[in-house]
Amino acid sequence: MTYFEDLSSCEAFADPDVSGQILAVGWLERDCAYQRGLVQEEVVDILVKLLIDPWQPVASAGWHDCPFCCLSRGPRTLMYKKHRFIWAFPMSLYQGMAAFMWLLP
Repeated sequence: MTYFEDLSSCEAFADPDVSGQILAVGWLERDCAYQRGLVQEEVVDILVKLLIDPWQPVASAGWHDCPFCCLSRGPRTLMYKKHRFIWAFPMSLYQGMAAFMWLLP
């Protein structure tokens, strides 16, 4: 199980230079509650652009299986830097939004 609460400090991918700056987003698990609703089209457009040209400064040794179905296996942890924070999210985040109505916190 790979679960991080949305917007929690994500030290699993931390580099000492960015300690406390990495925030987890979209690490869903079946038994953990998450906010649901319709995702704004602009948010989906931004996410698709990130998936086309992903930034992955930290290599992970494994993957993140989709906890809800058997169709997706996200092989990467992707990151997005905005202002002073780095957002860490699984590549399967798009599926979480599209199929399971996960909303950004």
